[in-house]
Amino acid sequence: MVSGSLVESFTITDTESDVPYSISLSGTDASKIDIVPQNSNTSSVQLKTKQDLAGGSYTYTVDVSDSYSKTSQYNRTVTIASADTVSITTNGTFYIIESALNGDFIFTNSNGRTGTSGQWSSGTSQRWEVKSTGNLII
Repeated sequence: MVSGSLVESFTITDTESDVPYSISLSGTDASKIDIVPQNSNTSSVQLKTKQDLAGGSYTYTVDVSDSYSKTSQYNRTVTIASADTVSITTNGTFYIIESALNGDFIFTNSNGRTGTSGQWSSGTSQRWEVKSTGNLII
């Protein structure tokens, strides 16, 4: 699960309507989750990830207090499914001419400037990022 993803959302109700509410998180994985109030009295709340989270179970406690300090605790566990194994294929060995500029193509011809464009492909949706701080090695 990527940073900023919705973990859960909930609405807080109180028979006396003692708003605003105060919410805090505690427990093993509380530091990985952000509280995002959806309105001024905090009666509608989203919990979102603060960081990328790998597949697994994450536990935390939600503490909710009303304006008279009446507090309720809710022990929570959220399970994130592990990502599928991804297979990436190419259409050959990639070459690029040393004088290439931003936006130039990578080719499969060893001269790095003609022939078939280099391609990566996968059967599943991907987010790709290629960075280089000098020599680009793929």
